[in-house]
Amino acid sequence: MDEVWFLYVDQDGYFMGGFDNDQHPDIQDTWVRIDEQPPHGAARLVDGVWDMSEPHRMKRDYLLETEVDPIVSNPLRWADMTTAEQNAWSQYRTDLLNITDQTGFPHNVTWPTKP
Repeated sequence: MDEVWFLYVDQDGYFMGGFDNDQHPDIQDTWVRIDEQPPHGAARLVDGVWDMSEPHRMKRDYLLETEVDPIVSNPLRWADMTTAEQNAWSQYRTDLLNITDQTGFPHNVTWPTKP
């Protein structure tokens, strides 16, 4: 039998939990039926389509916080870099901030390469 998924979404459409009907047949009356397993992360169900923009924003924010900020906000590390290295890190930061402006966002995201 094909899997039939049911899920609970909060009032804003954020995925809160999902189950295969074979494992939990009692949830049919209280949960929303979907045709595929929900994606992981903070996806939202909007008009029957998964909106993946929030998980991408979360990944972007994580990369900024863990990879970029420790370098660009540290004056000593920044001063030790060449102008070309500083430009590469500045461009990487800008590219991360602009992922939401990419054509095809949020379904097709091209992540920039860390310098």
